[in-house]
Amino acid sequence: GKVLVYLSRFAPQHFKALEACGLVSSKLGPKKCFPPQTPSNCAVDDEGKILSGTAVNFHFTRKCNFECKFCFHAAHTSSILPREQRMSVLQQLYDEGAEKINFAGGEPFLPSYHDILGEMVQQAKQIGFSSVSVITNNSHVTAEWFAKYGRFLDILGISCDSLDAVTNFRHGRHPAGSRRALSSEVMVSRLRSSAQLCRDYGVMLKINTVVTSINYLEVMSDVINCLRPMRWKVFQVLPLEGENHGQHCGKKQNVLPLVVSEEQFEYFVRRNAVALWDPSIMKPENNRLMQASYLLVDEQGRFLDASLGKKSPTRSIAEVGVRQAFRELVSSSGGGFHRDEFLERGGYYAADWTRKG
Repeated sequence: GKVLVYLSRFAPQHFKALEACGLVSSKLGPKKCFPPQTPSNCAVDDEGKILSGTAVNFHFTRKCNFECKFCFHAAHTSSILPREQRMSVLQQLYDEGAEKINFAGGEPFLPSYHDILGEMVQQAKQIGFSSVSVITNNSHVTAEWFAKYGRFLDILGISCDSLDAVTNFRHGRHPAGSRRALSSEVMVSRLRSSAQLCRDYGVMLKINTVVTSINYLEVMSDVINCLRPMRWKVFQVLPLEGENHGQHCGKKQNVLPLVVSEEQFEYFVRRNAVALWDPSIMKPENNRLMQASYLLVDEQGRFLDASLGKKSPTRSIAEVGVRQAFRELVSSSGGGFHRDEFLERGGYYAADWTRKG
């Protein structure tokens, strides 16, 4: 019964297929929702938890050592929440049913954040999140961090858009202020080192790639086949006003020349998928699927509404509580969070997002 309720609310396309075959009945009672005017983005489970069956990205810092022109959470400030408030945000997200937490930036692995990140990873796992992950540019991942905190981490995500030094430099994926590109040899060495750390500590590896007008002709499947990640997320570069273009962004932060068409994005996807050892690991996300299908929490503990092409913050969860902040998010004219698209892009994969053993 609970499985059918779950399918009817969070995977309606699968429920309808079963119903069409006469295997289930739709008489499960009305779907509850909070608030009532936004039924597609805020289904509540039987225990009244508003974030049931979701994954949350906690961008606890904007500070970064790279200058990626397409960054959608740029280094406009270096502030982070005090420890007590960070832990409160984690607890509230978990208490309202969030199952997966992903720590992002900025760059979470900056040396000054190593213990801050590690403590949050440990706390998140110990309070009960079924999956705890981190996404990094892979410039400061260390064996020392893994030795101390690796047992609490389920997935390490690495951003890798190209193995070509010139392409990475043109993207801005290089140390801030540097006029030199990272060599391909350094990039590959770092990837192999982090992949080995994941194997040593039982952590799953994921790769994130942003497709732009510069790299859409590139074939990356060879290195993906060598790394054997459990997922390869491939994103169509997403313009967000105020983050990677617009009057509040400097000359270095301009994504518009990097924008690709849907056809160019699909070309990259097809060309790379055909040579993968397992094409099912590739998870392409175009702009439609990306824009409002992520639950984003920023460095001040606020939900971020990206559904209208820019990031509009709610009040902080630490200030008003997660329910009120979530109400503000989904009351947006753009919907704030599109749960259907979260499911469509494969955002809920609970059977595979927890480390084994």
